[in-house]
Amino acid sequence: MKFTFTFLFPLIIACFSKADQQNSTDISDVLLRFKQKISSSFKIVNGTIANFKEFPYAVFIYADLDDSGYACTGSLIGKGVIMTAAHCLYDDLGFKTRASSIYVSVGSASNILGNPNIYKASLTIPHQRFSYRSLGNDIGLIRYVPSSFGSSSYAKIYSSKVSDDLPAKAAGWGVTSNDDIDSDDNLPPDLLMSTPIQISSSNICSTLYSPWTSNDGNQICTTIVDGQDTCFGDSGGPLAYSGVTPMPIIGITSFGLSESYDPASKKKFKCGSVDGVGFYTHAINYIDWISDNTGIDKKNLIYYDSAVNQSSDEEQDAFISPSDDPEISVSVKSVYPQINSSALPPFNYFISFFTLIISIIYLV
Repeated sequence: MKFTFTFLFPLIIACFSKADQQNSTDISDVLLRFKQKISSSFKIVNGTIANFKEFPYAVFIYADLDDSGYACTGSLIGKGVIMTAAHCLYDDLGFKTRASSIYVSVGSASNILGNPNIYKASLTIPHQRFSYRSLGNDIGLIRYVPSSFGSSSYAKIYSSKVSDDLPAKAAGWGVTSNDDIDSDDNLPPDLLMSTPIQISSSNICSTLYSPWTSNDGNQICTTIVDGQDTCFGDSGGPLAYSGVTPMPIIGITSFGLSESYDPASKKKFKCGSVDGVGFYTHAINYIDWISDNTGIDKKNLIYYDSAVNQSSDEEQDAFISPSDDPEISVSVKSVYPQINSSALPPFNYFISFFTLIISIIYLV
């Protein structure tokens, strides 16, 4: 990643109105704070650099809370519309994060430090029945105002039955190993990561998380194979059907559990544990909610294949009411960065020159 917002933003500001100038300055400050605070290498556990053609809709999400912050992943599903996990719209104390504190970078495999396509969120919409305790209905939307130029690829939502033999991959900018979780030595890698994920209907799914009954419900269970897993920083990212490109979204990265994890220990959850499982919000079950809250027609959201089950269009309501909300300790897969005093990245002269030319044209 070879791009510095500190030097570039003064050139960009000349293109904008007074309100936009303030927004650009805000983003520059946020990026500086992000680089100072971000914790660890942001990669999927035991994954590889993703082929961006498979996940062209992947979005890096950063919530700037001034003295702290957290990172998530999301998926672009329409113009100015991002689908992510509902818990990515809340801080680690369970308070809803202001939309004005959330920044997204789109259209690139690079993380937010290496991607100039950065926007401030204008609206966030967590599912009205999201449970912060059990992470039921863990789906949310982020709205932002996109620029008038450039093009974007939008994700489709997989609509067929989810079976254990369905090939799937997850993508995100999450930590690459358990050693990295508490480390503050490294910056995020330049590129999006991905890994194969094993969908499962094993008994361990319901043993560790009683609300789960089957992968036809609102949550999809996965088991760990060869240590491959999503981890902190991957929350909200896609679990996708890997049989086609671009890959349509099956689920949204939500949380993980394992038989050996002891919440009372106050230690971080270990990703990729052999006795662990991951849970992903079943996206198609919320298709009506997504369409209603975005104004996007369902036919423009859904990916159909030859085995499609049309009844999947109907959203299933598996909300756990507060009175029935089980006392389950789950480990969400967002990351709350810690302080890092690393220097800013080098200046990208080509992008700066291009931006300066635009500025001159605009002023003339």
